Amino acid sequence: MTFLIDPETGDTLGWRNELDTVDLKTAAQVDHAQAAKIIAALLAPARDDEIHVWLADLSEVTARRSSNEAEGMLTLAAYTDRLRAYPGDIVRHVLREWAGKWFPTWGELKAEIEIMTRERIAIRDKLMAIANPAVRIEENPVSQRIDDLREELATLNRQLLKYPELAGEEMALRRAKIITRIEALQSTFKPIRASDAS
Repeated sequence: MTFLIDPETGDTLGWRNELDTVDLKTAAQVDHAQAAKIIAALLAPARDDEIHVWLADLSEVTARRSSNEAEGMLTLAAYTDRLRAYPGDIVRHVLREWAGKWFPTWGELKAEIEIMTRERIAIRDKLMAIANPAVRIEENPVSQRIDDLREELATLNRQLLKYPELAGEEMALRRAKIITRIEALQSTFKPIRASDAS
């Protein structure tokens, strides 16, 4: 159980049960491949255009600091890259139901989304372990490594926009290395979308 605390006042805002483990048992005749397809569909990300619409809607109903068009586009790209790593229906729910006065920080959204995603991931991991006990679930899966590299690249891009004097051969090399690593990982990983699972 986690108690939610108001960071300004220190008051308890409520509590939330958090999932630590999943006890999943399946019958002998279960089609594990079909179950894996179903859970993959439940973990499928939303399309970028859907995320853009939900973020635009959220920005219209929340207060935010004023920014120029370039900053707005960077924010849209950064949030979209990060939100792409999570199930589309959960992303939609969190963005559409956000009740805060201010446009949420990435940390606020990530905390909400990850809590709602944990059960599905735990079920997927258990299904994989049941279907193939010899396979060990990666602690840092390819999708997470891709997400981390995209975040690193987005940070470099923001630095370049803010401090153009950083542009040069060294920065170009750093960006090229990150892009190459992302492309290499992407060639080994293809997220399953809901349309693929049917």
